[in-house]
Amino acid sequence: METENKHNKPFMTAEEAAEYMGITMSYLYKLTHLKMIPYTRPFGKKIYFEREALDAILRSNPVRTEEEVSEMAQSYCMGNRKIASRDNLLHNVHNTHNVADRKGGAL
Repeated sequence: METENKHNKPFMTAEEAAEYMGITMSYLYKLTHLKMIPYTRPFGKKIYFEREALDAILRSNPVRTEEEVSEMAQSYCMGNRKIASRDNLLHNVHNTHNVADRKGGAL
């Protein structure tokens, strides 16, 4: 029960943050040193971590399932096919107008 209360606070100490994220203290300090994780230092020495920022970091860079990747690829290809067709149509219309202009006539 004490662990739950410690992790429900809006700000955590380094020890609490490392435990919450499931990483070692040395790795947490490495992340802070590299400025890869946000923290505050309100009193000049001890650092604190905002729980919402830690949650956002833990949710970042998800690994997609094969099914999700396949759906994304299919959606991408279908979307680009529509764009490619529209672009080809615009290109053809543009070229037709240029040919007509060179011949001095209208379409």
